[in-house]
Amino acid sequence: MAKEQLRTVLSYVQRVAGESSAREKTDQQLLHEFSFRRDETAFAVLVQRHGSLVLGTCWRMLRHAQDAVAEQLQQLKQKQRAPKK
Repeated sequence: MAKEQLRTVLSYVQRVAGESSAREKTDQQLLHEFSFRRDETAFAVLVQRHGSLVLGTCWRMLRHAQDAVAEQLQQLKQKQRAPKK
């Protein structure tokens, strides 16, 4: 049990130390580390830095997409109601 607790503490310390050094790196460096080494800490720092921007962009795009679909459906309804020639 003590060994497992020690592993948990060491894992935590390594993760925290890695995060602090990762925060000092540029986005390009972090992307490289995640792409080639699958460094989860690098990915976590990128998400922390840019997650809200990405989420906001996705929501705006989704809202515009929903508006476009609603407009198309409205036009289809109007065409169905129009008298046929």
